[in-house]
Amino acid sequence: MALSHRSRHFELIRYIFEVGTKLNAQHVSIATASCLYHKFFENCNSKNYDHHMIAATCVYLAGKVEEDHFSIKDVINVAYKTLHKESGPLEPGEKYHNLRKSIVHLELLILRVLKFKVSFVDPRKYLLHYVKSLQHWLHPSLTEKVPILQTSWALIQDFLHDPVYLKYKAQHIAIGALYLALQCCGIQVPYNEDAVLTWYETFADDLTKEELWEIVEDIMSVSLMEN
Repeated sequence: MALSHRSRHFELIRYIFEVGTKLNAQHVSIATASCLYHKFFENCNSKNYDHHMIAATCVYLAGKVEEDHFSIKDVINVAYKTLHKESGPLEPGEKYHNLRKSIVHLELLILRVLKFKVSFVDPRKYLLHYVKSLQHWLHPSLTEKVPILQTSWALIQDFLHDPVYLKYKAQHIAIGALYLALQCCGIQVPYNEDAVLTWYETFADDLTKEELWEIVEDIMSVSLMEN
């Protein structure tokens, strides 16, 4: 049975994560590659392109965007070996040169399709600040024993696998992941109900309760796909 559109993209982002990890890419580079992939197919018909070639090109381009450079040779070899696990190393020759030409061509295509808007804000940049701020409100025993940051981080990483990720602001995704992590860990922020502003409103006053719930539901939906 053919994979659904959503499942297909999920599997390709997983491929991006695997290739990026093997290249020792930074977390932000893998996140940017995932966003580039989602954004490209938001604008183009997915039936017209080789998804794995687009994914490999997004990894290569993300390395340039985030100044986390990988050689095109390494990207080709790692991407090919990841896809063809039973094959030996890709030897120099016609196949290698064709793949190289394809990545160079697709890099320019992606840049044109996205109108050279290839920078994305990683929610984890905000998450670190939010968790540190919340630690001042929570009992030390909780922050020492409960993996709030790790759980939130993992939820954002899962969320990157779905195009719906692009729908929300980075700050709001960070709050949604943190909110869900607190719920999963059974932690309530003290005095939250008595305060003029909820804890998440102090971080983002433009985030409504309704949108927060929408983000949380979307994160949960994507995390269930992972499991």
